[in-house]
Amino acid sequence: MTLGMITLEGREDESPEAEQKRRQRAMVTEAEVLLHHVAETLLTLYLAHEDRPDCPWLEVARMRQGDLKPQLRKRFGGSYSQKLRREQLAEVFFGSRTPVGLDPRPELEQWEKAVANLDQLLMAYLDIHNERRNLYNAAKHGMAVNSGTAAVKLGEAGAPPLIEKSGPSITYLDLTDSKSQPRWQQTTVWIELDQTIALSYLACSLIQSMWMVARARYLGVPCVFRAVAVIAAIDIDKLVLPRSKADNPYNMLNMRIPLAYIQNNRGRT
Repeated sequence: MTLGMITLEGREDESPEAEQKRRQRAMVTEAEVLLHHVAETLLTLYLAHEDRPDCPWLEVARMRQGDLKPQLRKRFGGSYSQKLRREQLAEVFFGSRTPVGLDPRPELEQWEKAVANLDQLLMAYLDIHNERRNLYNAAKHGMAVNSGTAAVKLGEAGAPPLIEKSGPSITYLDLTDSKSQPRWQQTTVWIELDQTIALSYLACSLIQSMWMVARARYLGVPCVFRAVAVIAAIDIDKLVLPRSKADNPYNMLNMRIPLAYIQNNRGRT
């Protein structure tokens, strides 16, 4: 392919197997980055709509990166009770704090299941935003990551392994949380690709539901609220909990290997 003075050529000598592995590595990285993008967008938009401001657009424009973390901590881990948090979530995403007045009106059991699932989903997106931010930053700023397939096994020969993990993964450099003398480490995170893509798709669906509710609330646009039935039907544990084998309760999510490099007080290695 040629565009002006630039010519791009394919890898004619690359085997189909090598091409498939290369695409798989790219897919793993892009899927993880996309999940972080949509998780942060979803959480930001939720905060902008939560208190029914006159213009949520302005609330998003006012928000800075430093504002997001303390506000999320207050909503999901601070003074807010679970009952109040779930009521506010339902109002933003489902259009009401109770099923009364919704069209179609869900059964009470379906409503309670949907609200509980919605709460767990938002908590999962918050965990992704907070706990895996270093991986996201490594991938976003300079692509300082190495994706591929990693495997680790620990146990006695001839016996079932105590710890075993293999599959698509991303490896990146990270700093320990030590405040006295941070140390560089190599961190490998295993990615459940289908779960990652499903969570990204569901986050986009939740954003769409939030917008539909907002259109009805601010513009008076008629809306049929079907999100309750969709969210209630989700098997939430399979979606947000890491998979583990029945005979291996010590399921690994990541592995960290300390390196012989430290960071001094001036931020130099």
